[in-house]
Parts: sequence; C-alpha cells; structure tokens
Amino acid sequence: LLSRVKVAQEGSSSKSDREEAIRQIPFTKLNAAQQQEVRAIVNSTDLFRRLPTLSFEVDPGVYQYFVQHPDVVVSIWRALNVSQYQMKQTGIQDYEADSGDGTLGVLEVLHRDENHQVVLCHGEMTSPILKRKIRSKAILQLVSVYSSDRSGRTFVTHRVDMFVSFPNQGF
Repeated sequence: LLSRVKVAQEGSSSKSDREEAIRQIPFTKLNAAQQQEVRAIVNSTDLFRRLPTLSFEVDPGVYQYFVQHPDVVVSIWRALNVSQYQMKQTGIQDYEADSGDGTLGVLEVLHRDENHQVVLCHGEMTSPILKRKIRSKAILQLVSVYSSDRSGRTFVTHRVDMFVSFPNQGF
C-alpha cells in the first residue's frame, strides 16, 4: 500500500510555506466570527507545520466520503489495530477526539468543498510530568488537487497545513 503513495513534497515549517498557507485560507467562505477566530490563531501561531504533500490513486467519490467522514477513517484505523485514536461526530460539522494518551480535542469543520477543508481545533493535553494541562487551538487546512494520467486513472495530491497556538501559557 505504501508503495502506491508518493511523497510529492517533504514537510516544512518554512516562513514562505507558512505565508503561502495563509494566502490559501478561504477567508471569504467563512462568516465574520469564523474569520476572526481563524485570524486570531494564525496571527498567534506558536507552531506552523506543512505536513508532507502526498499523491496517490483514488476513486474521487470514496476519497470525498472519507474527507467528509473522518470519524469513519478513525474507526477503520481502530478496527485494523493501526491506531487507538478515537473520534466521534457530535454535530453536523463537529467532532470530539481522544488520542488515548491524555490528549482530548474538539474539532469543527468551518469550510469544506471538493478541494479545500478548514478545521478549527480546541484541545488539551494532560501528562503526569506536567503540573498543568496544556491547552491549544489550531487551524488545519487540507488542500486536495485531482489529476488524471493518460490511462484515465485519477490521482489526488493533498497536503495539510497546521497552525497551532498555545494561548496564555508562555509556551
């Protein structure tokens, strides 16, 4: 399976990739409150990471189903013993997540279309070695681009940009 996934670009935390990721956030598709929340996190980012850009063959309908139902993907991971991560849908665009290591999160899909998804995350991590919980806010941006080869096979190239803020903790 991994032989079918191509790393089109390595991950990065560069300033230029961060600036490009900010330009690609579809602010005009967000309501005023969402725009304000996204800008606040992006402007106070303590950690930016562009994950590796991956390219692989897909059935676009199946790919879109999994993008629209991330809790199903997580359930498959659990059934295959790939991960113990848990996610459940709590609203039309809302999810709760538990990584099983003391990290809990609430995710809200702010925007989703065929090629773009913006997710707001609020989380906290508890650890026996830390006195206090570490709270964070994050924006995850998934960008998906489809292409076809000469034989008609469809591929998706996707990447995730992650903006993480650790508010009021001097982190």
